[in-house]
Amino acid sequence: MGALKTVGGVFALVAGTLNIVVLLLAYMGAAVTPMILIYSLSLAVSPIGGIIGLALNGLLLVGGILGLAGKKAGGILALIAAAFIMLEGILISFVFNPFTQPELILMFNPWSFFVGFVGLSISFLTIEAILGLLGGIFILAGGSD
Repeated sequence: MGALKTVGGVFALVAGTLNIVVLLLAYMGAAVTPMILIYSLSLAVSPIGGIIGLALNGLLLVGGILGLAGKKAGGILALIAAAFIMLEGILISFVFNPFTQPELILMFNPWSFFVGFVGLSISFLTIEAILGLLGGIFILAGGSD
């Protein structure tokens, strides 16, 4: 069952790394694609959103590293981070009104490599959040420490 922890750690590590790449490009202001430009503009308006994204994706990255090391704590970190990333997407899709609360939309924008570069998105979910959630589940299901 140690292989399941390794697979989960790789999933969480890849998800966190891809999102941090997008965040770094947005912080640098590199308008590689139109979506990265939108991310850069949202950072200019609401830098808190970037800090939230960096913290959540940092947790996802640390969870992946701990999962690769065989620790169940990595699964818990990856699961919590991915759940909060999904919660951000649910909040901006169903709770916040973009016309009356645009600053909240920018603050809780889920960062995504696949949305930024490829344009792939499932409504409010990002592929990285799904990868992180699967990674957390695999790490936790991977047996004892």
